Amino acid sequence: AGCASAKDLAPTPPMGWMNWEIFRCHVDCAAHNTTCVNEYLFKVHTDALVSGGYLAAGYDTIHIDDCWMERTPPRDAAGKLSWDKTRFPSGMPALGDYMHAKGVKFG
Repeated sequence: AGCASAKDLAPTPPMGWMNWEIFRCHVDCAAHNTTCVNEYLFKVHTDALVSGGYLAAGYDTIHIDDCWMERTPPRDAAGKLSWDKTRFPSGMPALGDYMHAKGVKFG
């Protein structure tokens, strides 16, 4: 097996922001409203990515790692994971629309 040619490689590694390293799985929004994994947190960080010049520098994605999903029940009737309706009241499609409207990818 040979090495990939330069034309097959991305010009930069994937660049963006991920919540896990700082916020882990903080889901108690009543006790920790500014560090809770919720819709507000991701909107604030989307705005900061844009206003801080990171988007222009190539940091174009906000990654939601874990703890976004409903815990009880963990899956919907079709067996799919579903977002926590209290912490993400507008839903993931609306959060994605918010990010996309600012030129940020949602991952």
